[in-house]
Amino acid sequence: MKKNHLTLTLYVTYLAMAVVIAVSIGLVWILEMNSIARTLLPGERTAIIAGFYCSLPMVLAALWKVQKLLKNIQKEAVFTEENVKILTVIRSCCLGIFLVCLVAGFFFFPLLLVVAIMGFLGLMMQVLKQVMAQAVAIREENDLTG
Repeated sequence: MKKNHLTLTLYVTYLAMAVVIAVSIGLVWILEMNSIARTLLPGERTAIIAGFYCSLPMVLAALWKVQKLLKNIQKEAVFTEENVKILTVIRSCCLGIFLVCLVAGFFFFPLLLVVAIMGFLGLMMQVLKQVMAQAVAIREENDLTG
């Protein structure tokens, strides 16, 4: 991947963090504006707020780890144990969001879409972590024999 693509992706990650923080500050106001167009039931509103704020630390942690992974790739340190650990944390964050939204989805049905997405992303991160771990093992074996 070209360095300028990595830099752009890194900036998009920073932008995503800023958007998540901005939404977390204004979520109640955003829901007030939404209730003008559609009346939310009290349980739905509570499910949205609880689901968002319970998953907020995991979202920010995952974005932070993605940023660290991108910086490692920029430094051309791709197949390292640190990156395997980073992918493990990202996977755990995806599965944590999956669980939070699964519970909240019982009260606000559209959150079940987030459940499906996070479950899929969690599985993809597990596969990527396994591939990265195998690549690290192969690289270490080649370093010992070469």
